[in-house]
Amino acid sequence: MIKFGIPDQEALNIERISKLDEVLIRHPEMDKAIRGIHRCIIQSLQYKEPVGCMLLAEGGMGKSSVCKIIQAGLQESIVQTLDAEVTLVPAFRAEVPATVSVNYLASNILAGLHDLNPDIGTIPAKTKRIAALLQKCGTQIIFLDECHNLLNTNDRSAAANMVALRWLKSLVNSSGVCACLSGTPDSVALIDSDQSYQLTRRFKHRFSLEPLMPGTEDKPGALYHFLTQMCIHARDRFSLQHMPLIGSYSDTLRVFAATHGNLEYVMTLIKEAILMSWRKSGQSVSLEEFAEVWDSGVMGEASIAKRNPFRLNTGELAAQFRGK
Repeated sequence: MIKFGIPDQEALNIERISKLDEVLIRHPEMDKAIRGIHRCIIQSLQYKEPVGCMLLAEGGMGKSSVCKIIQAGLQESIVQTLDAEVTLVPAFRAEVPATVSVNYLASNILAGLHDLNPDIGTIPAKTKRIAALLQKCGTQIIFLDECHNLLNTNDRSAAANMVALRWLKSLVNSSGVCACLSGTPDSVALIDSDQSYQLTRRFKHRFSLEPLMPGTEDKPGALYHFLTQMCIHARDRFSLQHMPLIGSYSDTLRVFAATHGNLEYVMTLIKEAILMSWRKSGQSVSLEEFAEVWDSGVMGEASIAKRNPFRLNTGELAAQFRGK
């Protein structure tokens, strides 16, 4: 491991805390999206036309995790036919490039299908190879990441983006493969701007991952349950003597104020607080470590609190939610 001048113990602690990235705690909206996408795959296999969908969320809310879970259930494999070895690719991800063109998009899809020369060929030649590989590789779903790159920015790019989308629609229509567009919520505007309704009809199933909410004290929400499960796991895995946020609604409110329920920021908060404790040679994490993480500025624009929520009493915390 390259340490870049970081003290040995700090580098070891970072490597140790990174194991939390392997822990996946699914929440209701994530499960709903996974079930919905699975349903679209099955429908595409059975119906005369493929059934597409959209996976919508702001950055850090778990879109990649949903894709990885589905891909894990549709793993690549190698089969031996009479005349060749064939790599089956039932699911793969391709990124919509920042500068959108059919040529670049086709190259990214070919790369996902393990084409040896994805950048070689004209658009018609690439399209023909994609169609052949989708059949040969037994592809059931294509995840197209960063589909918000298709959003209209000016008249010229708007036209190019619409051409790319219609090319994609034609491709999935001819291949029968389910396509899932993954991007930010404003991506819907582009799909619904097609006055022919062809794109809206093709991608009519939309699954959203919203920020995890604290709920109420009587009925705690997804953030409460996520924090409890993740912090119990962290406590047990790292043999911590104490870990806050477990089964505490007031602590859940503090985390929500610090992160606005964004999963990536929630995990950053937890990992950095544990690292703060280890830096002090401690095996007990307190709210003070969480307060120090907030003070560091790492929460940035995610925080909806103007003051450090981990140093506020109940009344002061409530005032932050009222914008005071």
